[in-house]
Amino acid sequence: MQSRALSGFRSALSFLTIIPAGSEDISDYAHYFFSVIGIVIGMIAGLIYFISSIYFGRLVAASLALAALLLVSGFTHLDAVLDSGDALMARGDLEKKRAIMKDHFLGAGAIGTAMVIYIPTFAFLTFFQPLTGLVLIIMAETVSKFSMITMLAGCSTFGEGLAKRFKTLIGKRNRITVLLNVIPLILLTFLIFPQFLLAFIMTVVVFIISSKVLERIFHGVNGDIIGLNAEFSRLVYLAAFALLMVLMFR
Repeated sequence: MQSRALSGFRSALSFLTIIPAGSEDISDYAHYFFSVIGIVIGMIAGLIYFISSIYFGRLVAASLALAALLLVSGFTHLDAVLDSGDALMARGDLEKKRAIMKDHFLGAGAIGTAMVIYIPTFAFLTFFQPLTGLVLIIMAETVSKFSMITMLAGCSTFGEGLAKRFKTLIGKRNRITVLLNVIPLILLTFLIFPQFLLAFIMTVVVFIISSKVLERIFHGVNGDIIGLNAEFSRLVYLAAFALLMVLMFR
């Protein structure tokens, strides 16, 4: 009989990626492993960036790494960005915005939001040397997944989707859930460079603010909004680290 930790890891891996992990149900412990899964996804995309950057240059490396991040996640976060972007740009009351988020049509808001997030993400990925890019992608993806669990723990949810399911699983264990997900980030940070900690702190401040803004707009959050904030958090982390590098080495 598999341990609770293994069950939670496999469940989180199946939920957050297309990697077959032999787990179709959401484990009661899956929410403890979001940051760990971020490391897994980041390592895959980061290694692609490292190898392709050496042989083909940074433009190709950035393209392939971003494609890998989206593909390994099953394009679910891209879908979240598109749906949430349409809802954010829509005019009307709360019910109209929520309805637009769930329809099957894509408007200018969806395309525009995706461009605002993914074009700068690609651009910042072209900024780094192969080894720095490898480590940074791992960190950025882990921060992205950490932002998801933080948003789940700290915001109210609406609808009957997976966000509500995870919110129920977390229950009153908000602090322990956030703590267990931040530990991998802290360990990675102190094993690498101090500036990663500064970038992490800057990103946390930004994604907490964006979480509260989104929660206020929609009177709660759902899976799409959490996915949007996760992709935004990755971008913020890359931008923060690039800014620190420019300030330190100019």
